[in-house]
Amino acid sequence: MINRLFLAAILAGLVGMFSACGGTDGYNIPLHGLEQVQSDLDLAPSGLRVLRISGPTSLQVGSTWELKALASDPEGSDVTFHWKATSGKLSRSEGQRTFFTATEPVGRAEIEIEAVDPAGNLVRGAFGVAVPYDLPSGAVMDIRDSVGYHCSLEIDTNDNPHIAFHNTTHPSLHYAFHDGNQWEIETIEGYGLDIGGAAGQNASLALDSSGNVHIAYLTQYTDQTDISLNYATKSGATWDLVTVDSSDTRGHFNVTLKINPATNMPEILYNSSSTASAKHAVCSGNCLSSSSWSKVTVYTETRGPSNNRAYAGGFAIETDGTRHATISGRYENSSWNDFGDLIYAVRSGASWSTSETIIPEESGAYYYDSDTSRLALDRDDRPLVLHFDGVYHRLSSNNWSLSEVESSGLDQTSSYARFDIDCDQSRTPPSSGVVWLASPHGGALELVKTNSRGYFEYTYIGSITTTAMARASIAVDSAGDGHICWVDGGVLMFQ
Repeated sequence: MINRLFLAAILAGLVGMFSACGGTDGYNIPLHGLEQVQSDLDLAPSGLRVLRISGPTSLQVGSTWELKALASDPEGSDVTFHWKATSGKLSRSEGQRTFFTATEPVGRAEIEIEAVDPAGNLVRGAFGVAVPYDLPSGAVMDIRDSVGYHCSLEIDTNDNPHIAFHNTTHPSLHYAFHDGNQWEIETIEGYGLDIGGAAGQNASLALDSSGNVHIAYLTQYTDQTDISLNYATKSGATWDLVTVDSSDTRGHFNVTLKINPATNMPEILYNSSSTASAKHAVCSGNCLSSSSWSKVTVYTETRGPSNNRAYAGGFAIETDGTRHATISGRYENSSWNDFGDLIYAVRSGASWSTSETIIPEESGAYYYDSDTSRLALDRDDRPLVLHFDGVYHRLSSNNWSLSEVESSGLDQTSSYARFDIDCDQSRTPPSSGVVWLASPHGGALELVKTNSRGYFEYTYIGSITTTAMARASIAVDSAGDGHICWVDGGVLMFQ
């Protein structure tokens, strides 16, 4: 027979919030979920309670409470006690006394206590333990949510970071902003009642000259087969959303939004897998209707009889509005052998030219499935292209100089690229400006910069738990210091 004793007066919340009664034996901890299990011939123990004998009023990670359980048996028999905890450490699981140590920031742990007589009759109850949930150093968002594969970072004129990212645990697009004291996080778009979908994949963020936030991202709504390229910007306290292209814009990290300095308007480089093309969208007007975005093709892969693909890579815009882009072309020949090369394109007027090849055609280029490259401009607006092999610097027309970053190349997989590049054009020396790199190598993430002589200097950021998901984004503040956001094992980090 089971008797449940639900006592309304003791259905309290977390231990740190209850009004405890003090006494010579300690502080009484209210129990919830009281339950008796007894036979028809014998009565279960009664009067179960738990006292905090010693320890701080509020638990922190590393704090310890000494606990004492009390109960009596109606037949006068001895009572034994058993302890359990959902997290933390109990010094002993048997006996009237135990020590509980908060070993991790879990938010809440449950401790259960049972009092049992020799016949097996028992009474049990539990209480909640509040342990502050402090984020690990560098973490932007609660690490109990996975944030997928990558982030996009910009630094504003006040040296505050802005990050766009995708929450995969609760599929949505998020925007994080640090106000100098703490992170503020907003949900822009995601699952909802009769709205939204898997929004926010491959988000790319940029700030215009007024500090306004612009984000391009991919969304697959519940009533759509194709993936849409969407755009978001903030007007006051409200996010305005618009679909830029709904015609099968697919890809891994192949979405890059930049602000054109000549117009102060957003532009997007992205993929269209249905046409094996890299495309370019330019906003004119208020950007809040699809008709305000003009779309042109940068490059279409046509060399193979089948499986032609073009992957958008790096994207940068000069102060006069000249655009630079890199694209990976991939195709299969009639023998199903895979080929690919890295192509450089320029647009100074109404159309794109694609006359230069950075890396010539090679077979077995399966890693071109991923984000093919990152691109920045040096002081003289010459492109710096970061690829798996290192940094390709265009010193003159069709003349690319390769500078290796790692002796064995940057880490690469068949799914995701995990690097980024930026250039602080205002810093001298060197003459090209200070180049900053996010370089994953050998299971570690490194922040790399050029020194006054042009040599790379390497700073170890930390180990990468899941290398295939450590897509980094880099930005430089007004003092010339490089900052980085990255995803490690689903956790969004910033430094």
